[in-house]
Amino acid sequence: MQAKHEKLALRLTDILVQLNSGNRLSAKELAEKYQVSLKTIKRDLKERLIELPWKEEGPEYFAIDTKQMHNISVDAIERFCRFAAVKELFPPIDHAFLDVLMNNHILVKGLKYENIDNHKTAFTKIEQAIAAQQKIRFDYKKINVQGTKQYCIEPYSLVNKSGIWYLIGLDAGKEKTYSFKQVTNIDVLEETFEVNKTLQDKLKQSDSLYHGNQIKQIVLKVNQTVAPYFQRQALFPNQSIIRQLDNGDLLLECNDINEIEVLPIVKYWLPHITIISPSYLDQKIRDLLTEYLQDNYYDEK
Repeated sequence: MQAKHEKLALRLTDILVQLNSGNRLSAKELAEKYQVSLKTIKRDLKERLIELPWKEEGPEYFAIDTKQMHNISVDAIERFCRFAAVKELFPPIDHAFLDVLMNNHILVKGLKYENIDNHKTAFTKIEQAIAAQQKIRFDYKKINVQGTKQYCIEPYSLVNKSGIWYLIGLDAGKEKTYSFKQVTNIDVLEETFEVNKTLQDKLKQSDSLYHGNQIKQIVLKVNQTVAPYFQRQALFPNQSIIRQLDNGDLLLECNDINEIEVLPIVKYWLPHITIISPSYLDQKIRDLLTEYLQDNYYDEK
């Protein structure tokens, strides 16, 4: 599913770059170029890219009014096309929300989604606070905890990871992550803040969600029987391959990541994966397995 959406986003980006350059495009030629049906290309142009300022809308040729594109950058075009490929991730849009989308504050990392149609006002309010560098105050309900707690943070980004929306910001200088749908009663304060560029860049580059309390490096060994899955795509956040051993096993590393994002994946792939370092994480896995066996196996004897 992810590869399908990535391919679609790349196709839309290429088409929009051509349109933004002032080219008049033939639907038939586009279908031949991308080796898709004419019906698919027309859906790209008439549905997925419907928000564009069209000057000519087919049936054969398509062109946009480039003056209304305001010298949009290639980065903004790519963000727009990734959005067009996964529109269902977002609340129902209007032109004001589309303007918001073209900035750097909304990040999508994964292509499944939760429905936030009823949260558009809150979503836009947070995004506008991020853009204006204004602090926000809100109530937050943690899962399995009675009542809510009020927070006042410097908001940095709205991130969609594997379909779930998260709000990331600084709470008294500490990096915090909040589930967006558990945020209520949002107030945008007059008080502003100075953006931490280091954190801002890290949010764009990192696949990790749990900012703060991160481990600098986790090294893992993957058995050769399942190594192809980890070579095909990164199954851990911030994953990179150190090297492949002579027997086919893989050595992986994950940098700047919270253990919460690693341990569940390790447990899923047991016994084919081992934590090399840090050693206390490997011990934590062993303790969990021992506890499981004591509770579910030895009791039956």
